[in-house]
Amino acid sequence: MSGEVKQNTSVATGQISVAPTATESASDPAYNTNPENVGAEWHNTTSGQIFICTDATTDLNKWIGQKGGSGSWAPSRAILGGGDDAGGVDDIMDYRDISSLGNATDFGNLTTGRYYTAAVSNQTRGVWSPGYYDGVVTLAMDYVTIATPGNATTFGNYTAPPFCTQSGYTAGMNYGSAGCSNASNDRGVWWGGSPWTDKCNTIAYITISSTGNTTDFGDMVGPKKYNTYLGASSNGTNDRGVVLGGYGASSTGGSTSNVQEIEYITITSTGNSTDFGDLTVAKRNPAGTSNGPNERCVIGGGFDSAATNVIEYITLNSLGNGTDFGNLLTAGNNAAGGATSNGLGERAIWMGGASDSNVIQYVTISTPGDAIDFGDLTIGRDSAAACSDANTG
Repeated sequence: MSGEVKQNTSVATGQISVAPTATESASDPAYNTNPENVGAEWHNTTSGQIFICTDATTDLNKWIGQKGGSGSWAPSRAILGGGDDAGGVDDIMDYRDISSLGNATDFGNLTTGRYYTAAVSNQTRGVWSPGYYDGVVTLAMDYVTIATPGNATTFGNYTAPPFCTQSGYTAGMNYGSAGCSNASNDRGVWWGGSPWTDKCNTIAYITISSTGNTTDFGDMVGPKKYNTYLGASSNGTNDRGVVLGGYGASSTGGSTSNVQEIEYITITSTGNSTDFGDLTVAKRNPAGTSNGPNERCVIGGGFDSAATNVIEYITLNSLGNGTDFGNLLTAGNNAAGGATSNGLGERAIWMGGASDSNVIQYVTISTPGDAIDFGDLTIGRDSAAACSDANTG
């Protein structure tokens, strides 16, 4: 360096620009913190992280970690993968920021098309389970980096225990399972499913930030424990996962019917499930999501005696039965499309659904009521699966 000091010509003569006072808080900023302007600073006094606002749009703020670390925060992104439309099985993935209404955008493609698939995620990665593709049940799980549109990469295979196999079919073939995770705690769990016509009572898990095959977690133990076409959800970092309804039998290969039971696990502790309560009616293909540590799970659609538009809810940290919440815009068989949320942001969305719907709809999780139109998918489809980068589940 020359040691030369240059004049700052950007400041008017005789005036000193004073930096705005930073907000200090024990937690990170949120999408609805609503600072006065871009460039506002937020100091997390717990972590030491300093955030800068890069977009001050009301209730859609974006923040990036500066100075004190490398973290960042922005409105949660939802991704819907797979499904089935009038033209056949889809490998399509769509994405949308949950906090703002509008239509979905193309994200990329799964490695193969699949429907009756499930999805789990942490803050950065989404993983899709095996599914059903043109007469073949797949083995492979796929993953994407949620912030980066592009095609999926193989994660590993569903390697089922011996009691989730069927004669004549490759061990690990599975479709119709359900998935949940403990979010930033990084464990994803797959419930049940079917290798072909028999049903599974198995629970398996993965470490989302890694790659590899599934590991045995335990068993579903309800009266119709051999179960497929299920729903699932969790309270995220609070570590409880639930499985919702399904189409089950009391024994492998036995006579099947819709399931009313809800079962739960502690996601970080392997073992069998425990009875939680009952849905308002027995149903298969419901789609559940939650507001994470705020402890409410909303469960939309499914099929009881016909496709249903009913939404019900449970309180995840308190055992009990489902309670009426409201109605979806349309009846939602085939998992009401995929359901996901922005966690503590309190918005749940359902994407697609029965009759190859292209509708995205939403509710405010803490406020019972009917769903509201959000936007459209790039192509209508059912039996797809959704996840998001909500950092609490």
